[in-house]
Amino acid sequence: MSAPNSDPGVSMRRYRWRAAAWTAAATLTGVVVFVLFIRNVLGWDFEVAALSPLASDVGFGPRYQGWLGSFGVVGWALTTAIAGLGATILWRRGERREGWFLAASGLLSAALLFDDLFMVHSTVAPRLLGVPKPVVIIVLVAVAVTWALLFRRRLLAEPDLPILLWAALWYAVALFIDAFGSMIGWGGVREETAKLIGVASWLVLFWRVTLRSIERDGVDV
Repeated sequence: MSAPNSDPGVSMRRYRWRAAAWTAAATLTGVVVFVLFIRNVLGWDFEVAALSPLASDVGFGPRYQGWLGSFGVVGWALTTAIAGLGATILWRRGERREGWFLAASGLLSAALLFDDLFMVHSTVAPRLLGVPKPVVIIVLVAVAVTWALLFRRRLLAEPDLPILLWAALWYAVALFIDAFGSMIGWGGVREETAKLIGVASWLVLFWRVTLRSIERDGVDV
């Protein structure tokens, strides 16, 4: 007798492709429209506007310099808070395995928040600690891969796995541009666009995962 759900078609159908399609369309369209609005309607240099506030020199450059630099940080912070709240609720209910998954996901989000907010990989590590940027990026990737391996069964069973893959794809593109963009002629606009799509998708993912984990009345999210 074959194992339950051993049919690849059955396994693929358990994923919520409609939610993934809506997430992909909303994040891609929303971020691209946002970037075009900033550049073509407001007339701002998006790369300058999206600088981290820590990288903006007060009194130099346009007045909008760094105004949008915390958008990604807000996404990481919201995800960290949502996952942490979900983990706390689950632990109090005795569901420790799922609680640990959300806690670890929140810690991963917090690590990315810390790196994004304080420019660790691009400024602090290379200039203050003498650690090259590619090394820090490799460490971030290694941490994310370790998280994925530790929770691989949970992730493969996650109905919103396609949203995770979508988020990971775009954040990987952002890291690639950050590390090698100067070699291929891609700048900060593409990097920031990819990062915002990835962060927004990551936030949607853990909003849905947390709601599904803590709901009691069988409501489908």
